[in-house]
Amino acid sequence: VRSRRQRQMCIETGTVDVISSALDFILPGDSYSFTTGAKASFTDTRNRLNYDNSNVSFTQNDFFRYKEQIYALYADYSHNFGSHFSMKAGLRLEHTRTTGISESQQTTDKHDYTRLFPTFYLMYKPNEDNVLNMNISSRISRPAQNMVNPFLTYENKYSEHRGKEDLKPSYRYNAELSYTLKNNLNFSIFYSYATDVFSQRLMLNEETHVPVSYTHLTLPTTPYV
Repeated sequence: VRSRRQRQMCIETGTVDVISSALDFILPGDSYSFTTGAKASFTDTRNRLNYDNSNVSFTQNDFFRYKEQIYALYADYSHNFGSHFSMKAGLRLEHTRTTGISESQQTTDKHDYTRLFPTFYLMYKPNEDNVLNMNISSRISRPAQNMVNPFLTYENKYSEHRGKEDLKPSYRYNAELSYTLKNNLNFSIFYSYATDVFSQRLMLNEETHVPVSYTHLTLPTTPYV
């Protein structure tokens, strides 16, 4: 994928190459199913910024390359115990490697991490009017390439943006218990816990510039009812 965008003071060009491959094995049964597989994806993003050299305030240029490799192994098992009870459990192992190369900053930042992501689902249906469900899951949110680019870019004359090269991914853990009555009324309790949440932080300096940087926010556990 190639893109070209012209801002007020610069021309931004970008190229994204994505390669992905997956292999799955499914073992079906009369009352159960077992699935396992592997997946690998490779993303190579290259962005170049060329500022208008007629303005001496914005003569910097930048080339940033961000490479991401994700390897995953996963398996899940589901089983129906008659007509009243069913369950599904799964486990996913992900290994991620990232490399950020900034030409202007002359830096190379590498990260390497491995994580397990379990899931669990349980359903109890004593009759047609009552259904009880329990769901437990975990998710990952990875920062985009512009969030980890340390080069200072200008959105306009008064607004700047800089990424954080050591930005970590965010992990979220969810649990939900729900009850459905006669397929019409639904009651649920939802609990979510997140770590290393990243977000934008706005800072106003004395010269009325507004630099924007990405940082981590530590959020408390957040239950929803």
